Amino acid sequence: MGNCCFSFNGSLFDFGGGEEFIEVANYAALPATGDTSVIYVTLDDNKLYRWTGSTYVELSPQSIVPNVQTVTSSATVTPVYGNDLVVITAQAAGLTLANPTGSWVQGKDLVIRIKDNATPRAITYDTKYRAIGVTLPTTTVASKTTYLGIIYNSTDDTFDVIGVTTQA
Repeated sequence: MGNCCFSFNGSLFDFGGGEEFIEVANYAALPATGDTSVIYVTLDDNKLYRWTGSTYVELSPQSIVPNVQTVTSSATVTPVYGNDLVVITAQAAGLTLANPTGSWVQGKDLVIRIKDNATPRAITYDTKYRAIGVTLPTTTVASKTTYLGIIYNSTDDTFDVIGVTTQA
């Protein structure tokens, strides 16, 4: 490999040389003001970040294997930063999607997959979910899978739901 490159999660990166690597526990643990000559590695999700002088930019490619938060029926589900997919199965009660927690970054996407236990269930949304060009479903469809495609909008501090689809 030589001195030019860095292998990470099966991918080869060439940053140009001279970078120092610093490990931190998670995105929230990144320094408030970073150093442009440092590549930061978040240990909770194994992602790479570079400080641009004003913000952190993720360098690591999307993982082939998504980080999945799995829930088997819960009255309230709270998506957690670092997960790419929230899978809710056998939903046996009305569902409230609570505002996601963690240090979300501009443009971070999230998919929520919901399936009930053969009985339609009500769905409600906390204050930071916002429909953009779609209508948020208010109930599940018995025994059918519903997907919500979401992108975090840090400008408005909202989780913009830009896609909704339910199994035919």
